[in-house]
Amino acid sequence: MTLPTCASCCGRASPRLASRCGEAGSGEEAITLARQFRPDCLVLDINLPGISGLEVCRILREDLAHENATIVMLTVDAERAEKIEAFTADADDYMVKPFSPRDIVSRVTAAMRRRTAMLAERSR
Repeated sequence: MTLPTCASCCGRASPRLASRCGEAGSGEEAITLARQFRPDCLVLDINLPGISGLEVCRILREDLAHENATIVMLTVDAERAEKIEAFTADADDYMVKPFSPRDIVSRVTAAMRRRTAMLAERSR
């Protein structure tokens, strides 16, 4: 059985997002694509091949071009230590798989709204 990708879930839940979602097959590719396209939001699997999603999050947060991007971490493991590690890496939210397409779209939308409000407050 092939599981749907995060991008395909977003596209199914919100067709207007379908053309705006991309995918990376590894942590290294995620960094390259993020630096190339400078997305407003990244959804990173903690268990990405190569560089982990947590390390990708840390690297991109150090990169001034990505300090304002919303980052949501995904994992199959609901352990508390992993959640703490994700938030310590400065992720905006954390989701445990499996999830429904609507769940991820609503969580990403809420995380982006919170990040935007935080950045607006910080700039005052």
